[in-house]
Amino acid sequence: MRALLLGLWCSAFALSACTPSAPLRNCTTLVAYSRQDDEALLAELATLPKDRYPQVRRYLKDWGSARNSMRRCPKG
Repeated sequence: MRALLLGLWCSAFALSACTPSAPLRNCTTLVAYSRQDDEALLAELATLPKDRYPQVRRYLKDWGSARNSMRRCPKG
């Protein structure tokens, strides 16, 4: 009987780790880029051939989307 209770307790303890936690309310701090930085990046991207470096373009687009999401994130 004691072994059964110990087994049930261990199972309950192990399963309690699987319960979902509350969503995080704090967001990553955005690094501020100057307008000159943005313009320099756009100028560099404009020099790349359109049909080359699709991964770079895809990652930068995703990065921009992530930054937009962070701007909307509640503070504190």
